[in-house]
Amino acid sequence: MLQIKDTDKNIFRHDHLLKYDPEMDCIVMEIFGYINSSAFRELTEELLRLIKHYKVKKILADTTYMIIIGATDQHWFIENWFPRAIKAGFTACAMINSRHFFNRIAIQNISREIDKKLFTLELFDHKEDALRWLKEMA
Repeated sequence: MLQIKDTDKNIFRHDHLLKYDPEMDCIVMEIFGYINSSAFRELTEELLRLIKHYKVKKILADTTYMIIIGATDQHWFIENWFPRAIKAGFTACAMINSRHFFNRIAIQNISREIDKKLFTLELFDHKEDALRWLKEMA
């Protein structure tokens, strides 16, 4: 289990980076390449712990170089992880689109399934646009 200390703001592994951005009051997540199902679930559990620890409502998710979220993980994310994140206060995500076609489709599938009354997901092609949108979110 991840132990978060006040001085430990960044979690970097070879396939992802998670960090708290105090200026934006959000978690920044970057995913690189292919991550298998267990790594995807571990990553999202780390993300949830950071959401709870820092009491953030927003995430900047950079999936530019992420290759794919598998169908089973898409379902798990929607049915299992997402309701727990909403309960923890997660309300908005600015996501930078993947360059990989199949991951774009996976993100679109997830986007269609989430409850738009509880959560806002915006997709961007450029990080600057995503940051601008996040700054506008309360």
